[in-house]
Amino acid sequence: MPLYTLKHDVTIFPSINHTHLGSIKVSDKELEWKMWQEVEAPETATIPCRYSELDTFRRLLLVRCWCPDRTLHMAKTYVTGMIMVHTY
Repeated sequence: MPLYTLKHDVTIFPSINHTHLGSIKVSDKELEWKMWQEVEAPETATIPCRYSELDTFRRLLLVRCWCPDRTLHMAKTYVTGMIMVHTY
């Protein structure tokens, strides 16, 4: 039985799995994922395993899957980053 219930959107989650990082293996590091999900601002925290290498868009997808209440905050980070890239 898992330590916690994984909350994710099955329509978005596969998009992250198709990155160069391979599929997300939660069972190996369940406690790390749980701790990441429960921090005050997971969108700014270090993602467990090697998933900190994700680009901002895929990080947005990951936050949307695991922490839907933080999606808006991560979306603002993504949009701000895109505006900065296209402005200069």
